Amino acid sequence: MRLSGQIRFGAMCMLLGYGWLIIAGLELLARPLQVTLFWYDAAVHAVTLGFVLSMVFGHTLIIFPSVIGLKLRYSAVLYLPLLLLQISVALRIAADFGAWMELRLLSGFVTVAALALFAVIIGAASVAGRSPARAGLVL
Repeated sequence: MRLSGQIRFGAMCMLLGYGWLIIAGLELLARPLQVTLFWYDAAVHAVTLGFVLSMVFGHTLIIFPSVIGLKLRYSAVLYLPLLLLQISVALRIAADFGAWMELRLLSGFVTVAALALFAVIIGAASVAGRSPARAGLVL
């Protein structure tokens, strides 16, 4: 976290992901069946959206260039979809414990927006990361 750029972004994603994993574990240990009907749903979303997608966001800039060969450039704009993802998971868990169906629906829209924005930013970063010769551009 003390470094900057892509390393800080990856570290932030991992810390947030591990935080959601801890929250999911605590939810499963507490099992507040008397409080809400959706306790298990909250734990599943904390793991799948909070932990897994935070890890995917954090490792994309490392994995894509290695596996696919796309050169990606880090941009501070990547924090925006990460923030939206964290908000969506927090909304989902709050909605599950409060049994608010409208908030559950809103959290789904925010999750999709976070994923779409992340894909657009990564797509733009892959285009920006290409050299003019590889992209077929003539200067």
